[in-house]
Amino acid sequence: MLTATGVRISGAHPFMDPGGYRAHMILELAQAHHLVPGLYNALLQHYQITVADPSSAAPAPALGRDFNFQFTYEHNAARTAKIDPSYRYASLPREIDLSDARTKYNASVTIPGLGIPGAAASVTIPASAVEWGLTIPTNSRHREQAIAFVASLLGPAGRMSLTTNGPVPIAPARVSVPDQARLPAQLRSLTASR
Repeated sequence: MLTATGVRISGAHPFMDPGGYRAHMILELAQAHHLVPGLYNALLQHYQITVADPSSAAPAPALGRDFNFQFTYEHNAARTAKIDPSYRYASLPREIDLSDARTKYNASVTIPGLGIPGAAASVTIPASAVEWGLTIPTNSRHREQAIAFVASLLGPAGRMSLTTNGPVPIAPARVSVPDQARLPAQLRSLTASR
């Protein structure tokens, strides 16, 4: 269906947004999973970068008018489907959906480097499970409020809100062993080191 004549698949720019390069990884994984040679390129021919420009008076691109399908995070699709009954979404097979931290996904995307002195000309990003990160900058002007916010987010009320609205939280939140030792005391009981 996605490779049919005239079908347009919307997605983010792979150099500007993790959702964009993850869509390309999913296309690569789909080719391997479904054992269809050339599927990646066939799907890519239908992929269009859709940018909503808030400074423009033109209406934002819309599903059904400007494109037929869209790559987005599942929690965004689920929320939109709750609001708009004409919007439907499909869950991808676990082998390609980038949801399992234990899975070794055999795909990658190479994007241009930052273009600054000393930076690599390009960066290859290996496919991995989609996980969201959170940090408190060391120079935070309102450190105690930031700690209280993170504690609320990682606590029962925050986890319930994320479970309801997305993305589904990893509970307890994971933190590296060196970072666990540097966490404020209020956050240590809400995290687990890996």
